Amino acid sequence: MAQSALVTGEEAKPHGNAHPQIVPYRTFSASDGDFVVAAGTDRQFARLAGMLGRPEWAQDPRYRTNPARLASRAELEAALGEIFRRETRDKWLSLLREAGVPAGPVRGPLEAPRSETARALAAVLVSRGVSFVSWPIRVNEHAARLDFPPALDADGERLRREFGLPGASKPRETGNEKRETEGK
Repeated sequence: MAQSALVTGEEAKPHGNAHPQIVPYRTFSASDGDFVVAAGTDRQFARLAGMLGRPEWAQDPRYRTNPARLASRAELEAALGEIFRRETRDKWLSLLREAGVPAGPVRGPLEAPRSETARALAAVLVSRGVSFVSWPIRVNEHAARLDFPPALDADGERLRREFGLPGASKPRETGNEKRETEGK
């Protein structure tokens, strides 16, 4: 959007989750959840129209090319929205994949980490029975470690002794202290 505004000198209009220059390329609602359709080319749009039982849309002057679909965005997206509400998200995603139209589910904060994709990416780690979102960056294929911080004051005694701080207990005598001083 920023590049378009810089080139045209006109303020870009917001389109929500829709792509500002490709139609249809946005989120739609199925009967049970949302999904994204990303028909970025005229060929993909023709496959989408055929899959929906509307092959005539691919030849309709209002929809044949992306610039025409941009000009008819509201009408086309409303028609698609009405059709997509009739079936489940999984049914549409299956049909769209079969037709070769890019599409994917919109997942919520609980559904996303439980998905097959999240498992494949090791996006959730479990430690001590608690689930955590994994660090997304991998260096040389190594994932970040998941460590709990030490318990409060777990290393306190050792550190107080090491640095001679108040509150440190006296070190235990092991019998080696006398031999160390005798050799000096």
